[in-house]
Amino acid sequence: MHVFQLLIQVFVAGTLVWTSAAELVEYLRTRSRLVRTTAVVVGLEDGESRPGVKRRSTAFRFTTGDGRSFETTSSAQTWPGPKVGTSIPVVYDPERP
Repeated sequence: MHVFQLLIQVFVAGTLVWTSAAELVEYLRTRSRLVRTTAVVVGLEDGESRPGVKRRSTAFRFTTGDGRSFETTSSAQTWPGPKVGTSIPVVYDPERP
C-alpha cells in the first residue's frame, strides 16, 4: 500500500512541476514582445457571482502602436472599481491585442 501511495505522490508532484515549468516557459517567451500603453475606462459592468456578492469589471479602450483601437472588459473584478474616464496602464501582446 505504501508503494502505491508513493507512486501517486510522485505522479502528482511530477505533474505539478511539468505544468509549472510549461507556464514559466510560456511567460518568458511572450514577455519580451509585450507592449505597454495607456487605456481609458469607458464603462463598468456590474454583476453578481453569487446571490448577494457584487462584482464589477472594468471596460476600457486602448489604441495599439499601429493605430488600431480595441475596447474590452477586464477579467479582473473589483468593487467599487475605477471611475469612467480614468487612465489605466495596459500590457498587451501585439500578435493578439
